Amino acid sequence: KKCYAKSVLDFAISPYMAADYEAETGILHIPLMNAVSVQKFSSQPESEKETHIFTYAGGLHLERWKALKEIEEILGEFNQKGHQFKLRIYTNLKNNPQVQYFDSATTEIFEAVPHEEIDKVLKEADVLVHTETQSPALMGFFRYSISTKIPEYMAANRPILFYGPKQMRLLQYLKEHEMAFTAENQKELRKCIEEIAANKDKAEGIRKNAYDYVIENHDLAKVQETFYLTICSILEGE
Repeated sequence: KKCYAKSVLDFAISPYMAADYEAETGILHIPLMNAVSVQKFSSQPESEKETHIFTYAGGLHLERWKALKEIEEILGEFNQKGHQFKLRIYTNLKNNPQVQYFDSATTEIFEAVPHEEIDKVLKEADVLVHTETQSPALMGFFRYSISTKIPEYMAANRPILFYGPKQMRLLQYLKEHEMAFTAENQKELRKCIEEIAANKDKAEGIRKNAYDYVIENHDLAKVQETFYLTICSILEGE
């Protein structure tokens, strides 16, 4: 706290954190977003496929498995009506015993892949899933969080489905820029999945918005430039 109080400028992980912390401390804050190599992750979506794959890559901790379970149940309901949806989860099987709660009729569980290979997993998906749970105890942990996987999802050039509490700045971030199907509760989640299945134009628009935005704001070269110019501005100020 003493070091913080003596700083003349600080970086924050999102524009919301930057604004809130600047208002609280009076110190200038610059958002420095998670960076991603868009070129590495980008690929063209495949044409019509018989099975629509929803992919989640990450841990099941912080009660995320509960939200994924709700997604699985709604996908299962659509499958009973004739759709062919699959939920694929890539996670560390040793450290996530919650995999036992998922139904193999709808969900396929895979061992997590090394991060340098995650782009291959994302390229096989039709929809990329991220989720958090409604938990007051955990809200302080991810209130401002914009997960490192979000820019990777955006760069993968696929529609994103985010299911999480409205207090999260991430949900606000995605909604403001129309970069994902977003849901705060089961009713909204069911509507999102219905739109994914039936409204190709909306899915295409969301995909394009996210892809254009990641190029402009999260690409590695852009983030490095922001960092460099910020340091230069401080030195010139001195």
